[in-house]
Amino acid sequence: MPVERRIVQALGGLAVLGAVVFGVWHVWAVTFYLGLSGVLFWAASWGWRARFQEVLAQPPTGAEPTPEVYRDPGRQQRVRVWRLGDRRWYVLEPPGGQGR
Repeated sequence: MPVERRIVQALGGLAVLGAVVFGVWHVWAVTFYLGLSGVLFWAASWGWRARFQEVLAQPPTGAEPTPEVYRDPGRQQRVRVWRLGDRRWYVLEPPGGQGR
């Protein structure tokens, strides 16, 4: 599990724990806010790997590189974002390279 996902889940857990504490104190506005934010943090972490599930070896024809480069959590390699209009693809970055 990526470290970033664990951090988001830990924050969600702390928010839910805070909701329980404020619920015991009958501070309902804070209880509702913390409980909802904790659930949203956990929901955001459920599909964490979905962003990088389809990583291409080569960019599609006509696509342009963007300045965005990410570390692929499934592999220990970086991916670069390529785009064509509104469509975006994640492409493995060659070792020590800038793309094409």
